Amino acid sequence: MRAYQDLDPELVYIALFPTFSGVTTTLGDRNQVRQRVEECKKHRTAALLLQGWDMDAICTEAEGLLVDGVFAFTSTAEHRFPNLFAPQSAQLAHEQRIEAASNRRIKLALDAAVKAHQDALRSTRRATTKCPTSNTSSRHSELMSTLAEKLFPSCLPFDVQCFTMVKAAMLLREVCFNFAKRYAPDVLAAQGWTCAESPDLTSWADIFTLRRHDLPLDALDALAGHTLGELLLSLAAIPCVFTYSISINTRLQLKLLAHATVLARVLDGTAVTIDALDELYAHTAIAAEELTIQKRFVLHRAKGLLTRISDGPYDQINEALAKEVVDAVVEEDRQIASRARASFLMRSREI
Repeated sequence: MRAYQDLDPELVYIALFPTFSGVTTTLGDRNQVRQRVEECKKHRTAALLLQGWDMDAICTEAEGLLVDGVFAFTSTAEHRFPNLFAPQSAQLAHEQRIEAASNRRIKLALDAAVKAHQDALRSTRRATTKCPTSNTSSRHSELMSTLAEKLFPSCLPFDVQCFTMVKAAMLLREVCFNFAKRYAPDVLAAQGWTCAESPDLTSWADIFTLRRHDLPLDALDALAGHTLGELLLSLAAIPCVFTYSISINTRLQLKLLAHATVLARVLDGTAVTIDALDELYAHTAIAAEELTIQKRFVLHRAKGLLTRISDGPYDQINEALAKEVVDAVVEEDRQIASRARASFLMRSREI
């Protein structure tokens, strides 16, 4: 057995994380720590990582990490093991390629949904066309590519996406209606709209596009570098996200919310409405950043697992072991999404 002094704390953290994650204090005595370590070593990946180390040495290192709060708080672990959390340039580039492909699919889906929504509104009949959902292909030859595909692009849970888009749509409908009451009452009279809930945001996008030259919308083109067309496209797309159940990644979600805030300001929305949209954006941005950081860590840790295993007693990673790592990543990703949902809902209770 190798000496305690040579035991790598990072290796212990990687191996024991699934068992000790979230534990904020010591477990009382060495026997409880040992019991958890033994449970963890039932998994092949952890067993291979800890192979050759004395159990007392592992337990001593685990107790030290528990006392320091490394298993309990991501920020503490990031400070202790910065290399585990810092994404490499190749990893970031791969994430960006995945996100770009996702964005292309989402754009096609949103374009189709907006067109279907507009056609339905114009014909005054309910749309029956279902927008195709976005499916990410998992046919990759490289295991790390497969893992990255499992984790990225970052998407908040769909119920959180719907909450933000429904809330933004509700606030924007009120802003658009009040703007029309001041500057385009003829539109309201012609359409028979008597309350903010009557028109759809897609209808407002059409009206503002047609009436852009005789309504005070010039400021849109100059504000924050956005164009009128870009903002109105977002205005039309927001209701389609929840109407057609289109899952969008966090970057696009934040873009739509940012556009909603810009529109509310230019259309003379009330301070209360603008503050609500700002808060909605801020809470979503925090949840999205936390989600992405944790996903990158999971991917980096999986890479570390595979590297250490391949350097161990096996000369190559067999299929069963690879599947175990992928399954563990998928399960941890599910837990990350659940924590992101809880975190977002806790912050946004008063919006």
